[in-house]
Amino acid sequence: MERIVVYTDSLKDSVFEFTDKCFREIGKAFEPDGRHSFYNDIENEFDCFWCLLDGSEVVGTVAIKKIDDSTAEMKSLYLSSELRGQGYGYKLLDSAVKYAGEKGYKRVVLDSMSKYADALKLYERYGFKPTARYNDNKFADVFMEYDMTYGIDLKEIYLSECSDVFYSEDKNVVLVHWKKYCELEQYRTPLERALDVIRDHEGCDYVADTRDGFEDNPLDTKWVAEYFMPKAKEYGCRIIYFIIDEGNSLKEELEGQEKDSSELLEFRYIYSLDEV
Repeated sequence: MERIVVYTDSLKDSVFEFTDKCFREIGKAFEPDGRHSFYNDIENEFDCFWCLLDGSEVVGTVAIKKIDDSTAEMKSLYLSSELRGQGYGYKLLDSAVKYAGEKGYKRVVLDSMSKYADALKLYERYGFKPTARYNDNKFADVFMEYDMTYGIDLKEIYLSECSDVFYSEDKNVVLVHWKKYCELEQYRTPLERALDVIRDHEGCDYVADTRDGFEDNPLDTKWVAEYFMPKAKEYGCRIIYFIIDEGNSLKEELEGQEKDSSELLEFRYIYSLDEV
């Protein structure tokens, strides 16, 4: 079974073999003694470097490298051709972006080439958007960024270890970004604050960003159905949006919440706040 692990020096030879194979497949030369010399010191060159393993063999890689305090660069995203189209590229990319968010970066950038159409489709599907050139890489002609501040003006309502609550005046929505799985008061307090926002802003809808976390207790599921959803409806909320990763197993639980409250509110599943 394939698994994603953080790089250690014991994987160096396998990373070199895999990278050389990937480069040859796309007509490039892997030059570890030349312009790719950073592969000789992976642990110091990158904030973090991940390997997708099939047994002990490296079959995929991705990395995050610091540019400045607010910006990280996604690097070295490669996947064995035999595994493409099975969701592993998305999982590698997701590992890198989520790590960057946990480390406090506000955006992740990448460079690529327009001829790599499949890779560009993956980045676009994840939520990356075109941006200005940010380096002098003469081989790159595509530059993209993923904005982890949602790219719109947000008013901070409540911030905690487990979640952040924001209000968007432009979209008239309250957004709860779940940063990890939580329960009881850690889960209910931000939702109470979200209800305050819905009550105070006529027609305000609710958005839950579940890509990094959510609730993890059946008692909270019951509380949402019996208290939060009816109150949201009472205060004028019409639509509940769930921002969710492609293929996330959490969707089954979210669909359970929808089933419990579908007579009260409309539910929509989206991949980014842009879709609200």
